[in-house]
This record gives sequence, C-alpha cells and structure tokens, in this order.
Amino acid sequence: MTTTKLWNRNFSLMILASTMGTVGGIAGSFALAFMVFDEIGSTLASALIMVIQLLPFLVIPIVIAPIMDRLPRKIFLAMGDVANAFLIHNEYRAQSVQYLVYRDLK
Repeated sequence: MTTTKLWNRNFSLMILASTMGTVGGIAGSFALAFMVFDEIGSTLASALIMVIQLLPFLVIPIVIAPIMDRLPRKIFLAMGDVANAFLIHNEYRAQSVQYLVYRDLK
C-alpha cells in the first residue's frame, strides 16, 4: 500500500489561498462596518451591516448542506470562491461609485 503525503504543493496552495481569502473577507467586512459608522455616525447601522454580512454564513449552510453531500465537493469549493470574488468585486465597485456620487454632492 502506498501512502501519499497530505502537505503536497497543491494542498499548500489551496490552504494559502483559502487563508488569504478569509483574512481579506474579514478585513473587508470590518472596514465596511467602520466606513458605515464614519459616514452615518450610527452604531446601530454599523451593527446591522455586521449582522447582514453574517447571515449568509448562518443560513446558507443549513439550506445547501444536503445538496453538497450528494455532489462532488471540488465543484462547490471552486464555485464558492468564484462567487465570493465576483460579489466582493461588485460590492467595492458599487461603493466606489457611491463615494464618487456622494463626493460630487458635497
């Protein structure tokens, strides 16, 4: 019987990419909450932003877990990262447009 090493190059790259994505997502949500507080001055609005960002992490696993158990996991991992990148890109693009409009209104 042959044993394969778990910490090969592909596994290390996957762990590194997942770690960088997680740290970036946490930093982005934390920065967004501070930006809302800075723009509006309301701690309630800042807290609501944090809650709204956490809801998908609580609801989606309950709904999608039975489907994920029946299908290959590799597809879900890859598509999840692609969807996350797409959503984050659009979120920051929308924020930059809102900032430009807000700046021009002043």
